[in-house]
Amino acid sequence: MFLFCPIGNYSKAQQKVYSSFFHSIISARATIFVNSLILSEFSNSFLRMDFEQWKNNNKFYGASYKKDYIPSQQYKNTVAAVTAAINNILSLSEKRPDDFHTIDINSICNNFQTIDFNDCYLIEFCKNNTLKLVTDDKDFQKVLNPSISIITSN
Repeated sequence: MFLFCPIGNYSKAQQKVYSSFFHSIISARATIFVNSLILSEFSNSFLRMDFEQWKNNNKFYGASYKKDYIPSQQYKNTVAAVTAAINNILSLSEKRPDDFHTIDINSICNNFQTIDFNDCYLIEFCKNNTLKLVTDDKDFQKVLNPSISIITSN
């Protein structure tokens, strides 16, 4: 989000930290993996952020995401921006299968008491594939010993 979502209005310090880290990954010729869930989370966060800005800027405080925002030209424009960002992300990373059939659903359900399902899934995905997770999401700190390396600026 810090690198590919310009509407996020993130602090320059946060952007600089992640930009520097990203460049060090590229310089080291390390591989950045993404799966469909990561792109889905990125897309949904980007669109929800734009929806909130659209509501506030136009004083559509009671607007519905599905009934009012999705049919709007603003939504179409933002989908185009999200699509461009996804294509950029994919050009800099490697697609990885989701491997749902290998995921320990019991572990997901146990952690689901503390954090959302997608976050639980990402922990299991990283654990199964011995991957490190780069995130600024503080929810991951709520899970004791997630058995993966989490890289964050927090």
